[in-house]
Amino acid sequence: MFVSARRAAAVSTAVLVVGALTAPTAAAIPVSVGDATGPCYLSGTDFPQAEVSSYGGATFDLPETVYEGEHVEIEASLSGGVSGVAIGRLIDAGATTLDGSTSMTIYPDMRGPVRASIDVPGLPITQGSYGPGASWSGKAKFVLPTTTLGKHAMYSGLAGSGITARKADGSLTRHGEVSIGCLASPNLPKIGEYTVLPAVQHADLSATGTTRIAKLGVDAPIGPAPFAIDHDRRTDAVTGTLGATTATIPFRLFGSVPATATVRFTPGAVTGTLDGGVLTAQAPLAVTVTDFSFAGIPIVSGSAACGSNTTLSLSGQGFSLTGGGTVTGAYAISALANCGPFTSLVNALVAGGGNTLVAKATTG
Repeated sequence: MFVSARRAAAVSTAVLVVGALTAPTAAAIPVSVGDATGPCYLSGTDFPQAEVSSYGGATFDLPETVYEGEHVEIEASLSGGVSGVAIGRLIDAGATTLDGSTSMTIYPDMRGPVRASIDVPGLPITQGSYGPGASWSGKAKFVLPTTTLGKHAMYSGLAGSGITARKADGSLTRHGEVSIGCLASPNLPKIGEYTVLPAVQHADLSATGTTRIAKLGVDAPIGPAPFAIDHDRRTDAVTGTLGATTATIPFRLFGSVPATATVRFTPGAVTGTLDGGVLTAQAPLAVTVTDFSFAGIPIVSGSAACGSNTTLSLSGQGFSLTGGGTVTGAYAISALANCGPFTSLVNALVAGGGNTLVAKATTG
Protein backbone atom coordinates (compact mmCIF):
# COMPACT_ATOMS: atom_id res chain seq x y z
CA MET A 1 0.00 0.00 0.00
CA PHE A 2 1.32 3.47 -0.89
CA VAL A 3 0.35 6.29 1.49
CA SER A 4 1.09 10.00 1.37
CA ALA A 5 2.12 10.01 5.00
CA ARG A 6 3.86 7.28 6.92
CA ARG A 7 1.61 4.54 8.36
CA ALA A 8 2.70 3.92 11.94
CA ALA A 9 3.97 0.64 13.29
CA ALA A 10 3.00 1.11 16.93
CA VAL A 11 4.92 -0.39 19.82
CA SER A 12 3.80 -0.24 23.46
CA THR A 13 6.86 -0.08 25.68
CA ALA A 14 5.13 -1.46 28.78
CA VAL A 15 2.48 -4.02 29.67
CA LEU A 16 -0.90 -2.32 30.06
CA VAL A 17 -2.77 -2.94 33.31
CA VAL A 18 -6.20 -1.29 33.46
CA GLY A 19 -7.30 -0.09 36.90
CA ALA A 20 -10.54 -1.40 38.41
CA LEU A 21 -13.63 0.77 38.07
CA THR A 22 -13.72 1.40 41.82
CA ALA A 23 -9.98 1.92 42.28
CA PRO A 24 -8.58 4.52 39.85
CA THR A 25 -4.84 5.05 39.75
CA ALA A 26 -2.63 7.83 38.49
CA ALA A 27 -0.49 5.39 36.48
CA ALA A 28 0.27 6.02 32.81
CA ILE A 29 1.61 3.72 30.11
CA PRO A 30 4.44 4.92 27.82
CA VAL A 31 3.38 4.54 24.17
CA SER A 32 5.51 4.81 21.04
CA VAL A 33 4.08 5.40 17.57
CA GLY A 34 6.94 4.71 15.16
CA ASP A 35 7.54 4.90 11.43
CA ALA A 36 6.95 2.04 9.01
CA THR A 37 9.47 0.08 7.01
CA GLY A 38 9.63 0.29 3.25
CA PRO A 39 10.94 2.74 0.63
CA CYS A 40 9.82 6.38 0.69
CA TYR A 41 9.66 8.87 -2.15
CA LEU A 42 9.34 12.59 -2.63
CA SER A 43 5.87 12.97 -4.11
CA GLY A 44 4.88 14.91 -7.21
CA THR A 45 5.69 14.90 -10.90
CA ASP A 46 8.90 16.87 -10.19
CA PHE A 47 10.36 13.82 -8.42
CA PRO A 48 9.72 10.60 -10.34
CA GLN A 49 11.18 7.70 -8.33
CA ALA A 50 13.05 10.13 -6.03
CA GLU A 51 13.72 7.73 -3.17
CA VAL A 52 14.64 9.09 0.27
CA SER A 53 15.05 7.83 3.81
CA SER A 54 12.35 9.32 6.03
CA TYR A 55 10.78 8.79 9.42
CA GLY A 56 8.04 10.22 11.60
CA GLY A 57 7.33 9.16 15.15
CA ALA A 58 5.70 10.12 18.44
CA THR A 59 5.81 9.08 22.08
CA PHE A 60 3.37 9.92 24.87
CA ASP A 61 2.06 8.62 28.19
CA LEU A 62 -1.45 7.13 28.04
CA PRO A 63 -3.23 7.26 31.44
CA GLU A 64 -4.73 3.99 32.64
CA THR A 65 -7.83 5.68 34.08
CA VAL A 66 -9.61 9.00 33.54
CA TYR A 67 -13.00 10.36 34.63
CA GLU A 68 -16.13 10.97 32.62
CA GLY A 69 -16.19 14.49 31.19
CA GLU A 70 -12.66 15.24 32.44
CA HIS A 71 -10.50 17.41 30.17
CA VAL A 72 -7.44 15.22 29.61
CA GLU A 73 -4.79 16.93 27.52
CA ILE A 74 -1.83 14.71 26.61
CA GLU A 75 1.52 16.07 25.47
CA ALA A 76 3.26 14.03 22.77
CA SER A 77 6.90 14.26 21.70
CA LEU A 78 7.05 14.16 17.89
CA SER A 79 10.08 13.79 15.65
CA GLY A 80 10.78 13.53 11.95
CA GLY A 81 13.49 13.60 9.37
CA VAL A 82 14.40 13.07 5.75
CA SER A 83 17.64 12.45 3.90
CA GLY A 84 18.73 11.11 0.55
CA VAL A 85 20.41 11.94 -2.72
CA ALA A 86 17.04 13.17 -4.03
CA ILE A 87 17.22 16.14 -1.62
CA GLY A 88 19.98 17.36 -3.92
CA ARG A 89 17.26 18.29 -6.42
CA LEU A 90 15.89 20.77 -3.89
CA ILE A 91 19.38 22.16 -3.39
CA ASP A 92 19.74 22.50 -7.16
CA ALA A 93 16.53 24.59 -7.07
CA GLY A 94 18.18 26.99 -4.59
CA ALA A 95 17.09 25.45 -1.27
CA THR A 96 19.29 26.24 1.74
CA THR A 97 16.86 25.30 4.52
CA LEU A 98 13.88 23.00 5.04
CA ASP A 99 10.70 23.46 7.07
CA GLY A 100 9.93 20.08 8.63
CA SER A 101 6.52 18.82 9.75
CA THR A 102 5.38 15.66 11.51
CA SER A 103 1.82 14.59 12.27
CA MET A 104 0.41 11.74 14.35
CA THR A 105 -3.08 10.26 14.07
CA ILE A 106 -4.62 7.78 16.52
CA TYR A 107 -8.05 6.20 16.65
CA PRO A 108 -9.85 5.57 19.97
CA ASP A 109 -12.05 2.49 19.47
CA MET A 110 -11.38 2.71 15.70
CA ARG A 111 -13.61 5.80 15.54
CA GLY A 112 -12.98 9.46 14.78
CA PRO A 113 -9.29 10.32 14.63
CA VAL A 114 -7.33 12.34 17.18
CA ARG A 115 -4.37 14.25 15.78
CA ALA A 116 -1.27 16.12 16.90
CA SER A 117 1.34 17.80 14.71
CA ILE A 118 4.45 19.97 14.77
CA ASP A 119 5.98 22.37 12.25
CA VAL A 120 9.64 23.30 12.65
CA PRO A 121 10.93 26.03 10.28
CA GLY A 122 14.42 27.00 9.15
CA LEU A 123 16.27 23.68 9.41
CA PRO A 124 19.73 23.75 7.81
CA ILE A 125 20.33 21.08 5.18
CA THR A 126 23.22 18.92 6.36
CA GLN A 127 25.10 16.01 4.82
CA GLY A 128 24.34 12.60 6.31
CA SER A 129 25.24 8.99 5.57
CA TYR A 130 22.27 8.70 3.16
CA GLY A 131 22.79 12.08 1.56
CA PRO A 132 21.70 15.64 2.38
CA GLY A 133 18.71 16.19 4.66
CA ALA A 134 17.44 17.45 8.02
CA SER A 135 15.82 16.20 11.20
CA TRP A 136 13.51 17.88 13.71
CA SER A 137 11.50 17.36 16.88
CA GLY A 138 8.95 19.14 19.04
CA LYS A 139 5.95 18.73 21.32
CA ALA A 140 2.22 18.88 20.60
CA LYS A 141 -0.92 18.21 22.62
CA PHE A 142 -4.09 16.29 21.91
CA VAL A 143 -7.29 15.79 23.93
CA LEU A 144 -8.30 12.28 24.99
CA PRO A 145 -12.03 11.48 24.53
CA THR A 146 -13.68 10.94 27.94
CA THR A 147 -17.42 11.13 27.22
CA THR A 148 -18.19 7.39 27.28
CA LEU A 149 -17.79 5.17 30.36
CA GLY A 150 -15.85 1.92 30.16
CA LYS A 151 -12.69 0.54 28.61
CA HIS A 152 -11.39 2.00 25.34
CA ALA A 153 -8.72 0.69 22.96
CA MET A 154 -6.32 3.01 21.14
CA TYR A 155 -5.09 2.24 17.62
CA SER A 156 -2.25 3.98 15.81
CA GLY A 157 -2.85 5.57 12.46
CA LEU A 158 -0.40 7.80 10.62
CA ALA A 159 2.88 9.19 11.86
CA GLY A 160 4.21 11.02 8.82
CA SER A 161 6.57 13.81 7.81
CA GLY A 162 6.69 16.48 5.13
CA ILE A 163 9.10 19.22 4.08
CA THR A 164 9.04 22.66 2.50
CA ALA A 165 12.23 23.84 0.76
CA ARG A 166 13.23 27.51 1.09
CA LYS A 167 15.90 29.70 -0.43
CA ALA A 168 18.32 31.83 1.58
CA ASP A 169 15.91 34.80 1.45
CA GLY A 170 13.09 32.66 2.91
CA SER A 171 11.12 32.34 -0.32
CA LEU A 172 9.92 28.97 -1.60
CA THR A 173 11.74 27.06 -4.29
CA ARG A 174 9.75 26.18 -7.37
CA HIS A 175 8.90 22.83 -5.76
CA GLY A 176 7.02 24.44 -2.84
CA GLU A 177 5.74 22.04 -0.18
CA VAL A 178 6.82 18.45 -0.76
CA SER A 179 5.07 15.50 0.86
CA ILE A 180 6.74 12.15 1.44
CA GLY A 181 5.05 8.91 0.44
CA CYS A 182 6.00 5.52 1.84
CA LEU A 183 5.10 1.89 1.33
CA ALA A 184 3.55 0.62 4.56
CA SER A 185 1.17 -1.91 6.04
CA PRO A 186 -2.53 -0.90 6.00
CA ASN A 187 -3.03 -2.34 9.50
CA LEU A 188 -3.92 -0.11 12.45
CA PRO A 189 -2.17 -1.80 15.39
CA LYS A 190 -3.48 -1.47 18.92
CA ILE A 191 -1.19 0.66 21.09
CA GLY A 192 -2.95 0.61 24.47
CA GLU A 193 -6.13 0.92 26.51
CA TYR A 194 -7.62 3.35 29.00
CA THR A 195 -10.74 3.27 31.17
CA VAL A 196 -13.25 6.10 31.69
CA LEU A 197 -14.68 5.98 35.23
CA PRO A 198 -17.74 7.79 36.63
CA ALA A 199 -16.73 11.32 37.61
CA VAL A 200 -18.79 11.46 40.81
CA GLN A 201 -18.47 8.76 43.46
CA HIS A 202 -21.24 8.47 46.08
CA ALA A 203 -21.21 6.83 49.49
CA ASP A 204 -23.71 6.48 52.34
CA LEU A 205 -21.70 6.35 55.56
CA SER A 206 -22.59 6.36 59.24
CA ALA A 207 -20.72 8.52 61.77
CA THR A 208 -20.37 7.64 65.47
CA GLY A 209 -18.08 9.28 68.00
CA THR A 210 -17.81 11.80 70.82
CA THR A 211 -17.99 15.55 71.24
CA ARG A 212 -16.49 17.74 73.93
CA ILE A 213 -17.92 21.12 74.90
CA ALA A 214 -14.88 22.84 76.34
CA LYS A 215 -16.61 24.63 79.23
CA LEU A 216 -18.31 21.46 80.44
CA GLY A 217 -15.10 19.43 80.11
CA VAL A 218 -16.84 16.12 79.36
CA ASP A 219 -16.63 13.82 76.32
CA ALA A 220 -20.17 12.81 75.36
CA PRO A 221 -21.18 10.16 72.79
CA ILE A 222 -22.87 11.26 69.56
CA GLY A 223 -24.38 9.32 66.67
CA PRO A 224 -24.86 7.22 64.79
CA ALA A 225 -25.64 9.96 62.25
CA PRO A 226 -26.06 9.34 58.51
CA PHE A 227 -23.29 10.87 56.39
CA ALA A 228 -24.07 10.96 52.65
CA ILE A 229 -21.15 12.21 50.57
CA ASP A 230 -20.39 12.78 46.88
CA HIS A 231 -16.84 13.14 45.58
CA ASP A 232 -16.18 14.73 42.17
CA ARG A 233 -12.92 13.02 41.25
CA ARG A 234 -12.20 15.51 38.46
CA THR A 235 -11.93 18.44 40.88
CA ASP A 236 -11.63 16.66 44.28
CA ALA A 237 -14.70 18.62 45.48
CA VAL A 238 -16.96 16.94 48.04
CA THR A 239 -20.57 17.73 48.90
CA GLY A 240 -22.88 15.95 51.26
CA THR A 241 -25.25 15.90 54.20
CA LEU A 242 -24.59 14.97 57.82
CA GLY A 243 -27.55 13.97 59.94
CA ALA A 244 -28.52 15.65 63.20
CA THR A 245 -27.38 14.08 66.47
CA THR A 246 -27.95 14.70 70.18
CA ALA A 247 -25.45 14.57 73.05
CA THR A 248 -26.53 14.16 76.68
CA ILE A 249 -23.73 15.57 78.84
CA PRO A 250 -23.63 14.96 82.62
CA PHE A 251 -21.29 17.26 84.55
CA ARG A 252 -20.69 18.76 88.01
CA LEU A 253 -21.52 22.38 88.68
CA PHE A 254 -19.06 23.98 91.11
CA GLY A 255 -17.42 20.56 91.32
CA SER A 256 -20.22 18.95 93.32
CA VAL A 257 -23.73 19.81 92.06
CA PRO A 258 -24.92 17.23 89.51
CA ALA A 259 -26.14 18.79 86.28
CA THR A 260 -27.12 17.59 82.81
CA ALA A 261 -27.16 19.38 79.46
CA THR A 262 -28.79 17.90 76.37
CA VAL A 263 -27.49 19.52 73.20
CA ARG A 264 -28.72 18.85 69.66
CA PHE A 265 -26.40 19.43 66.70
CA THR A 266 -28.01 19.98 63.27
CA PRO A 267 -25.47 20.42 60.44
CA GLY A 268 -26.31 21.97 57.09
CA ALA A 269 -24.83 21.06 53.70
CA VAL A 270 -21.26 19.77 53.83
CA THR A 271 -18.79 21.19 51.29
CA GLY A 272 -15.05 20.80 50.89
CA THR A 273 -12.36 18.70 49.21
CA LEU A 274 -11.03 15.15 49.33
CA ASP A 275 -7.56 14.95 47.83
CA GLY A 276 -5.28 11.95 48.27
CA GLY A 277 -7.20 10.73 51.31
CA VAL A 278 -7.13 14.15 53.01
CA LEU A 279 -10.63 15.42 53.82
CA THR A 280 -11.13 19.13 54.47
CA ALA A 281 -14.73 20.28 54.81
CA GLN A 282 -17.12 22.57 56.61
CA ALA A 283 -20.84 22.88 57.27
CA PRO A 284 -23.16 25.40 58.92
CA LEU A 285 -24.18 24.10 62.34
CA ALA A 286 -27.24 24.85 64.46
CA VAL A 287 -26.63 24.19 68.17
CA THR A 288 -29.75 23.79 70.35
CA VAL A 289 -29.80 23.25 74.11
CA THR A 290 -33.02 21.25 74.43
CA ASP A 291 -32.72 20.49 78.17
CA PHE A 292 -30.65 21.78 81.07
CA SER A 293 -31.03 20.84 84.74
CA PHE A 294 -29.28 21.34 88.08
CA ALA A 295 -29.74 18.84 90.90
CA GLY A 296 -32.73 17.47 89.02
CA ILE A 297 -34.34 20.91 88.63
CA PRO A 298 -34.93 21.80 84.95
CA ILE A 299 -34.13 25.35 83.87
CA VAL A 300 -34.55 24.54 80.15
CA SER A 301 -36.97 21.79 79.17
CA GLY A 302 -37.93 20.49 75.73
CA SER A 303 -36.77 23.66 74.01
CA ALA A 304 -36.45 23.95 70.25
CA ALA A 305 -35.47 27.63 70.43
CA CYS A 306 -32.58 27.85 72.92
CA GLY A 307 -29.67 27.93 70.50
CA SER A 308 -27.37 29.67 68.06
CA ASN A 309 -25.73 29.14 64.68
CA THR A 310 -22.07 28.50 63.98
CA THR A 311 -19.74 26.68 61.57
CA LEU A 312 -18.41 23.13 61.91
CA SER A 313 -14.94 22.45 60.47
CA LEU A 314 -14.10 18.84 59.57
CA SER A 315 -10.85 17.12 58.63
CA GLY A 316 -9.57 13.60 58.17
CA GLN A 317 -6.48 11.69 57.06
CA GLY A 318 -6.64 8.42 55.15
CA PHE A 319 -10.32 9.02 54.37
CA SER A 320 -12.10 7.32 51.46
CA LEU A 321 -15.66 6.80 50.30
CA THR A 322 -15.13 3.05 50.09
CA GLY A 323 -13.68 2.65 53.59
CA GLY A 324 -14.65 5.78 55.51
CA GLY A 325 -12.20 6.91 58.17
CA THR A 326 -11.74 9.01 61.28
CA VAL A 327 -13.01 12.59 61.12
CA THR A 328 -12.16 15.32 63.60
CA GLY A 329 -14.09 18.53 63.97
CA ALA A 330 -14.01 21.89 65.70
CA TYR A 331 -16.72 24.45 66.37
CA ALA A 332 -17.43 27.48 68.52
CA ILE A 333 -20.80 27.96 70.21
CA SER A 334 -22.00 31.50 69.67
CA ALA A 335 -24.08 33.30 72.29
CA LEU A 336 -27.31 31.35 72.85
CA ALA A 337 -30.69 33.06 72.71
CA ASN A 338 -34.28 32.24 73.69
CA CYS A 339 -33.36 30.10 76.71
CA GLY A 340 -35.81 31.81 79.07
CA PRO A 341 -34.87 33.54 82.33
CA PHE A 342 -31.68 31.48 82.63
CA THR A 343 -30.23 32.44 79.24
CA SER A 344 -27.22 34.19 80.80
CA LEU A 345 -26.45 31.19 83.01
CA VAL A 346 -26.69 28.72 80.12
CA ASN A 347 -24.39 30.95 78.06
CA ALA A 348 -21.88 31.15 80.89
CA LEU A 349 -21.73 27.35 81.07
CA VAL A 350 -21.94 26.38 77.36
CA ALA A 351 -21.13 29.19 74.90
CA GLY A 352 -17.54 29.65 73.73
CA GLY A 353 -14.79 28.19 71.55
CA GLY A 354 -12.47 25.21 71.75
CA ASN A 355 -15.20 22.59 71.24
CA THR A 356 -14.24 19.40 69.41
CA LEU A 357 -15.58 16.15 68.05
CA VAL A 358 -14.05 12.87 66.91
CA ALA A 359 -16.13 10.47 64.83
CA LYS A 360 -15.57 7.26 62.91
CA ALA A 361 -17.32 7.17 59.54
CA THR A 362 -18.04 3.62 58.37
CA THR A 363 -19.77 1.99 55.43
CA GLY A 364 -21.72 -0.47 57.59
